[in-house]
Amino acid sequence: MKNKKVIVAIITISLLSLAASVLANPLIEVQIEEQVQAPQDPRAAASAIERVEVLGKITQVTYGDNKKISEIFVVADVADRGSYDQANVIIDGNTKIYKGYTDQELKASDLKEGTTVAVAFTDDPRIMIYPPSAKARTIRVMDMDAQEQAAEQAQELEKKQQANAIIYENSAYGFSFALPAGWEGYRIVAEQWEGLSLENRPSGPILNIRHPQWTAEKPRQDIPIMIFTMAQWEALQSEKFHIGAAPMGPKELGRNSKYVFALPARYNYAFPEGFEEVDAILESGALKAY
Repeated sequence: MKNKKVIVAIITISLLSLAASVLANPLIEVQIEEQVQAPQDPRAAASAIERVEVLGKITQVTYGDNKKISEIFVVADVADRGSYDQANVIIDGNTKIYKGYTDQELKASDLKEGTTVAVAFTDDPRIMIYPPSAKARTIRVMDMDAQEQAAEQAQELEKKQQANAIIYENSAYGFSFALPAGWEGYRIVAEQWEGLSLENRPSGPILNIRHPQWTAEKPRQDIPIMIFTMAQWEALQSEKFHIGAAPMGPKELGRNSKYVFALPARYNYAFPEGFEEVDAILESGALKAY
């Protein structure tokens, strides 16, 4: 009888121990799950969601016929086992792009050279020549916060530059031109453009905005503004006359109801000092017609 009581006691203790283990296991699983949800390493974070097959910086962006990004080339700083050290990533309408390992979707235009991305490919067949080329299922931009901060800083700098800008105003032809603060003391040098035609010889003014540091010994790049009447511009576009020997014509910068303002073809062919700055000024839309 005593032996039966001992056996029952042993069985009871064993069952209690087993129940305690079962109850403890979910707590262990929750702790493990919490560790997976908050990893510190970007690769571990993305890997918790999908298999990352290349993690690195975008070194090249390719645009398709629709002028949208169709491919990016990614080079890894260090390739882990099971991932590529570089790959050509194909982007299509099914590719999802996210900010880091969040569910915030981004646009393909957010993919820029120098950006760090984690890429998971689809199961579609791949071009397995080296480096491989494959369609992306997901692309995770891992340094979007840094990009946004850089964009904000660039906007602030642009605002400061605009606040300190020098405005050249030409009321005779109806336009203004914004110059950086370093152009204070600029000069206007007037010249003439002449067209080549079998019937007549059309002509018009060129206003060169000249940098204050320009000298005959060390010339700098001027900002040349050609001025056409509407009739002259239409004739030029209809190839009724030509200007110079360049295969392309002047590039329009702006217009009002009377005049078209344009940039001469190959105006900076000699690459004088300051030509990069002038290019940047012109690209900023500094000329405003009214």
